[in-house]
Parts: sequence; C-alpha cells; structure tokens
Amino acid sequence: MSASSDLLARPIAELGRLIRARKISCGDLVEACLEREAATRNLNAYTELFAEEARSVAEASQTLLDRSYDLGPLHGIPVALKGNIAVKGRRTTAGSRILADHVPDADAAMVRR
Repeated sequence: MSASSDLLARPIAELGRLIRARKISCGDLVEACLEREAATRNLNAYTELFAEEARSVAEASQTLLDRSYDLGPLHGIPVALKGNIAVKGRRTTAGSRILADHVPDADAAMVRR
C-alpha cells in the first residue's frame, strides 16, 4: 500500500486532526487524491478533473490555517462532486450525452455552502 493510499484510507475526522496538528498539509491530501485518481483513471470515475484549482484551494486553505483561521471540520479536506451537481461555468452532464454541452450559469446550493 502506498503512502497516499494509506493516507486516504483514514477517516475524514482523523485527516482533519492531522492537518490541524501540522502532520500533513492540505496540499499533501490533495496530491494523494490526485495520485489515486491517476492510478485509477481507467475507471472513468470523473468526467472533469480540476487539479490546478484543487492545488490552489489547498494552498489557500493551508495559508488560512497557518494564520489561525479555521473554517471548520472540513477545512482542507478535498471534495469530489457527482456530475449531476451544478457548478457554475463547468460542464455538468449527469452522465448523459443529451447534457454533454450543458454548462450551468449558477452553482447548486450544496456547492455554494
């Protein structure tokens, strides 16, 4: 089992504690997720991957934590959204060819939150 697989096998609450204890960084967790995606790309689990955006958000999240701004238990935890969740300006297909070019003009409520 690789180091990133070992990391991703841990519960989210534990990952949050590790981030806050500075044992891992937000960026470490994003890189582990990206490594897992690359290793399992043949599964076609994702229709779109925003690696650079994820890295930027991880860096910003780490900066906030380093400056004592903690936004809650999911601060620094990467998320994946199903292809049926509207993200403004991003292709949202719900796995359907009919929606292959659908780009919402607003985020779903869960994305905003």
